[in-house]
Amino acid sequence: MSLSIPNSDLENGLFSENEEHAVIISFWYGKESDEEFYDMTLALNDFMEDAVVGRYDGHETNVDNTDGTLFFYGKNAEALYKYIQPELLKYDFLLGAEVYLRFGGMDNDALDLTFELEPINN
Repeated sequence: MSLSIPNSDLENGLFSENEEHAVIISFWYGKESDEEFYDMTLALNDFMEDAVVGRYDGHETNVDNTDGTLFFYGKNAEALYKYIQPELLKYDFLLGAEVYLRFGGMDNDALDLTFELEPINN
């Protein structure tokens, strides 16, 4: 999958650099032990600690470990996704997860895109 947002869209103001773009990953976990999940969240915290492209804002999981959601925010959803995607693919349970990109804040008519997490082919 190739992900590309035309530069003209950025230049024409369709994606504001001043707003909180989002990358939200919804996934099936379904394991009895949550150790692998929490190891991942610690690794994501470390990975994103000095990232200039955005921040890892945490997660939500069901009490029974069936599924969960990861939240990332930054000034450019595409750049943020491209940055975190190789790190996410290290975890088998995230393969095929739903990726939601929002190109703008919550209080406007931001463009968005939804697709499955898979390796990007160049």
